[in-house]
Amino acid sequence: MIALPLLLRPIDDTAGECWDATSIYGYAGPVVSHKEIPRTVVRNFQQALHGCLREKRVISLFSRLHPLLGNEEMIAGLGGQLDCGETISINLRLSTSEQENKIRDSYRKQIKKLRRSGYSFVHDVKLEYISDFVDIYADTMRRVDAHERYFFSRSYFDELFERLRPNVHLMFVFHEGIPVAGGIFIVHRGIVQYHLSGTRSDSLHVAPGKMLLDEVRLWACAQGYETFHLGGGVGGRRDSLFGFKKGFSDCIHSFSVWQWVLDCEMYEAVCRRRAQVNLCNGVRAASASFFPLYRSPVVREWKLLKNGLPSFDEEGR
Repeated sequence: MIALPLLLRPIDDTAGECWDATSIYGYAGPVVSHKEIPRTVVRNFQQALHGCLREKRVISLFSRLHPLLGNEEMIAGLGGQLDCGETISINLRLSTSEQENKIRDSYRKQIKKLRRSGYSFVHDVKLEYISDFVDIYADTMRRVDAHERYFFSRSYFDELFERLRPNVHLMFVFHEGIPVAGGIFIVHRGIVQYHLSGTRSDSLHVAPGKMLLDEVRLWACAQGYETFHLGGGVGGRRDSLFGFKKGFSDCIHSFSVWQWVLDCEMYEAVCRRRAQVNLCNGVRAASASFFPLYRSPVVREWKLLKNGLPSFDEEGR
């Protein structure tokens, strides 16, 4: 069996006649029932997928792929695949001492200091502190000025644990009876996936998030899991988040995305109409490489006056 989770979205200016498809949140792409899939099954899957998408009037498809599963082989020849970053994982098949040797020296010192100072690890099996996590996570997203798509409602977290238990786990670092850092981790087939986490603002100076990941690493080893996938930076970039995760391991994976235009004529027509609308509103696509281009975020086109200064509207925009 080959399965592909997708979200279908109507394209606004086509009056519901055209749609596009995008991947769910996180590392997605096709999942398979067996390690080795016969070529005939792959070919039948691709034909069925193409037929289904055309029947639903889908003109383009975008999906993130999973760095560990090698699922790019299932969609080879359908559109194109683009390498756009790297992710980090911890190889849990190594001994715990070998894993620890790969952790940055400064991290190990901070983690040992936290343990000596009375910070403790809590696996919240009964979800007694889920409200604390929701608050900590939201506070963290506001502090780092995260995009709105990284904010989740309380109902999201409730449904996540309701639907995915016992494969989803809530973990904390506590100090003096108070959760100061927490994270959600999802487990399946030997892989522990680092999903979401946060740290209280008043505890940032001691970096309890480092102890949290180290404790989850040790817990995962005790459970017999094989890989602790930390993920990468925002948008696959080598940013500060990537650098933080790289402090735990030197095991790096390539992260790719899948882009497929199923109806070139309609795709180009929608892109042209979107460009015209942007022009009329004094904006342009923020990136010519964004896919699909008609959904690109926009930036304002500054009109320069004779003195070379940009003009603003009455509200200073």
